[in-house]
Amino acid sequence: MMCAFEGPPKIFRFYGKGSVLEKGSVEYAQRSHAFEEFAGARSIIKVDVERIIDSCGYSVPLYVFKEDRDVLLKWAESKGEDGVREYQAAWNVKSLDGLDGLSGELEG
Repeated sequence: MMCAFEGPPKIFRFYGKGSVLEKGSVEYAQRSHAFEEFAGARSIIKVDVERIIDSCGYSVPLYVFKEDRDVLLKWAESKGEDGVREYQAAWNVKSLDGLDGLSGELEG
């Protein structure tokens, strides 16, 4: 789902099937050039969109972007590549609700 927080009000909902392209995989390498690389990156989510629905968004409030947060980048840089991989292998193999997460076989 995406909402317009500035300009004309609009909401878009995307329906489809998503797949995870983990860092270190061939699929990740093939698509990563489209994104800025940053410390702590774990995957690209690829979505095969089957349907898009839009609606008015009249109740979506207006917001003003102030700035990006740098907390995650600073954390990942302080851990280093090996530290980030160890953290992800320990904490990202399952989601908070027990669903499968990353494979645990992460590569740089």
